[in-house]
Amino acid sequence: MNTVQRIAKNTATLFAAQFVVTILSLVLFIFIARSLGDVIFGKFSFALAFTAIFAVFSDLGYDTMLLKRWSWKM
Repeated sequence: MNTVQRIAKNTATLFAAQFVVTILSLVLFIFIARSLGDVIFGKFSFALAFTAIFAVFSDLGYDTMLLKRWSWKM
């Protein structure tokens, strides 16, 4: 398998995996919303949004740094 085919296969696999995760997340959130109700789901959504804001600031590129350090050891 040449490089172009490998890149195309890996790209298609990543796209398919992201599509599946998106669909499953949508189904999960619909299920959670129906089972919690509107008020409790609103609080749940606020808590997720609030923590997501701080997750952006706490990351600050550490995943890239860890990936680079991990790839050096291989």
